Amino acid sequence: IAFSPDGQLVASASWDDTIRLWETATGTCRSTLATRYQYTASLAFSSDSHFLYTDQGAIPLSSPSIEVPASQIKQLSYLFVKDRWILRNEQALLWLPAEYDPSCIAVSEHIVCLGHSSGGVTFLKIK
Repeated sequence: IAFSPDGQLVASASWDDTIRLWETATGTCRSTLATRYQYTASLAFSSDSHFLYTDQGAIPLSSPSIEVPASQIKQLSYLFVKDRWILRNEQALLWLPAEYDPSCIAVSEHIVCLGHSSGGVTFLKIK
């Protein structure tokens, strides 16, 4: 799940290979994006809200209700955390040892923030 930069939308991924965009003011589903890919594990909006970054690539958000063919999903450089690895697109960059195993994760551009069950937070800047 991810909030848009202006806080007006929330994107959520489902096991049915869809991503839904929700209006935060009303809680209504604005659109459903059929990605035609396996389950989407990571979501983040671009700073201008024109793209939704996923662990499968970047999806353009130009229409309120769209079905996204695989050819439109763009592979932009973006970071994700999956299975104790920090990935750029699908390339493993950094393995996280057990003491850095996060209970929650946030990614912004090239900064990965790991939240730990102890209450601690680890910031990693990836160049």
